[in-house]
Amino acid sequence: MTILYPRSLLIGFDTQYDQEALVAALQSGRNSDTAPYVALISRGNELGDRTAVYINSARGFRDLNTATSRAWPFPPPHLWKKLLSSKPQAMEMMARRVNGIDGPGSSHQSRSRQWREWVTYCYGFLVHHRIDRVIQNNVPHLAFEYIAHCVARALGIRTNFTMQLTIKGTFVVADSIEGMFEPLTRDLQKACGSPDLILQPRFEDEFARRTGKHHPWYMVKKRAPVRQQLRTRLRRILHPHLNPRVTERVRALFSGIAKGRAQRAIGCGTTPPSPFIYFPLHLQPEATTMPLGGMFADQLIALETLAPAVPPHWTIAVKENPKQRLKHRAPEFYERLSEIPRVRLVDGNTSTFDLTSESSAVATITGNAGWEALFAGKPVVTFGEAFFKHAPGVIAVDELTELEDLDRALVEIDLGTFPTATHEQLRRFLASLQRVVHEGVVNVQYLEDSGLEYEQAILGFSSAIREMMGLDLVASVADARGNIDVPDTTVSSAEAGPLG
Repeated sequence: MTILYPRSLLIGFDTQYDQEALVAALQSGRNSDTAPYVALISRGNELGDRTAVYINSARGFRDLNTATSRAWPFPPPHLWKKLLSSKPQAMEMMARRVNGIDGPGSSHQSRSRQWREWVTYCYGFLVHHRIDRVIQNNVPHLAFEYIAHCVARALGIRTNFTMQLTIKGTFVVADSIEGMFEPLTRDLQKACGSPDLILQPRFEDEFARRTGKHHPWYMVKKRAPVRQQLRTRLRRILHPHLNPRVTERVRALFSGIAKGRAQRAIGCGTTPPSPFIYFPLHLQPEATTMPLGGMFADQLIALETLAPAVPPHWTIAVKENPKQRLKHRAPEFYERLSEIPRVRLVDGNTSTFDLTSESSAVATITGNAGWEALFAGKPVVTFGEAFFKHAPGVIAVDELTELEDLDRALVEIDLGTFPTATHEQLRRFLASLQRVVHEGVVNVQYLEDSGLEYEQAILGFSSAIREMMGLDLVASVADARGNIDVPDTTVSSAEAGPLG
């Protein structure tokens, strides 16, 4: 009897850990003797001949273009029209170097040409190989990955990706960027007033460490092991194209000068004038701002939005991310920052816990500083797709129809009448969260903090992969030829919703 599985395209899964999870996913389950159709675009392929198509992305995605997809179907006009709304985001992502490989260039023309090349390639690949599902192991935040995600959604193909949360051993499986946390929102509405506050052990641990003074492990700078440093140096000698470009070093130099000028112009040492709203900058480029921040991926737009809304006697205390590399901050960033009214640049060595404690509120795009602030009893302003944006005590700016609503909320905070989250409400939020997430690790960097054994973490990840690939679907109809048809999970392009 033949099992007809969905045909999956997997993108990413670049680390050894990811590859082991893929192997485990295809080996486990009752029907593992029947090979599903798998196409893989990744830096490695531990699946071997279990992949029907394998494309090595170790040197980036520049070779995936119209020349290599000439024999495949070409995108129709209506698809180009539908994808136009996602084009600016994709072009912004092209500024990022992937695996040491340069993007298409800084000009609008070169990026626009690359966007057309990748749209053409992704459309041809998906249609030619009759792909039913596009699966990624992280939020699509590199240009090619994001374009593949958007093209699939425009075609009505099911999309899924995973994202690790900072809650230990916890990740989400989502089908769209804008709808990442819709299941959580629905559960919060359904469970409103529910007395069920029983938390799983890892959520009890999360509650305990957030109500204490816990320094996040991911904010600790760690030097790479000596062996890794030597390997990196040797790779740069043998592969000169991986060396930082001279232009990047020059940019870092000028950005450092601009940052110093801003520090002198609007710096306030370790103690910003009170009252203040604390705004810790995100590390960039990262998925937490692009694409999760939407238009606020430019954090200065968030600050420009916030500045006229805060009460006139407030200041905005901005702290640079301690891991931020200057080559990824243009000099203009600090020049624009110093021009925003009421902004004060805090010394980078100032404790984020002290700033949160002394602030009137905390503002962030999607950052964990907002999550920590809720447990400290502070009002929180979010601008992007933060998992806690619908928690009590949060003002989600991206969902406001009028900026006057932000003005009114900040006035309430100033008067002390804004309802901040209680610990009981946060426990209810965690109770809802635990019902819609998965236990495990999809980013190996979080393994140590998770408290899970390696094999246990792989099991959780591989189980999610099987779920996304539809490998555990129960057969519903047996046809006359003895085949079992898996239920069609393809959705129409209208049902797919926004491309993100």
